[in-house]
Amino acid sequence: MFPLTTSHTSTTSSPSTSEVDVLPPKLYKKPMNAEWAHRYNTNHEEREARKATEEQRRQQDLPYGRQVRFCCWMKDGEDPEFVRLQGITTFPKLNMADHPKLLKTLGLTKDDDIWLYDPDGRSFAREDVDHVMEVTAHQVILTRLYGVKNCPRLDEYIALYCNKRPVAGSSRRTLPSTALKRKAAFDGLGAFPPSLKTPHPAAFSRPSTPPSPNSSSPSPTFTSRRYHSSSSSSPSSVATVRF
Repeated sequence: MFPLTTSHTSTTSSPSTSEVDVLPPKLYKKPMNAEWAHRYNTNHEEREARKATEEQRRQQDLPYGRQVRFCCWMKDGEDPEFVRLQGITTFPKLNMADHPKLLKTLGLTKDDDIWLYDPDGRSFAREDVDHVMEVTAHQVILTRLYGVKNCPRLDEYIALYCNKRPVAGSSRRTLPSTALKRKAAFDGLGAFPPSLKTPHPAAFSRPSTPPSPNSSSPSPTFTSRRYHSSSSSSPSSVATVRF
């Protein structure tokens, strides 16, 4: 009899990946040296302090660089009052109606009129409070309330604050005076001015035929030539060497 053959299935199976223990990464650490920790904390605190100081300076520079002052005559015959406005967010454009505190200090509303001094026209111009004007940093704006006509010390403040405005085009770069003088001295005179003109080429002429090798070398002779320079009335002497 032949033995019966049956399929044999192995009961052992490979372990699944879920059964494999995933070991955590090995980390090696130890407490930082006390001196190093103190140094690190000190440097960190210094950096944070510097950053805070720079940020505070930046926040102060912004309103300081965007400020104007109003010199306003509030009543007839009385000296003007100065009102400072800082932190103009729309700089260099300014609308007084956007600043309620300024209007309250001057006793105005956005529907009122105000007189602003025009340095170009050298007179006061009637303007609406609610209008946009262009200003410069630290500018002093001369104003007077509507109806005020007697403005003491007006000429003094005009000369003090309105005559120092930068003129358009004044920043154009120009040649220094020394360069202009040097350019004028060389214009139309060629490569050299009269005082530096070279003498005639004949003053440096030499014989056309060189001496023969057998002949003894003669001693050099010196002759003088005179020529006149256009920049000097006295003649100049030039020594010429002949070989």
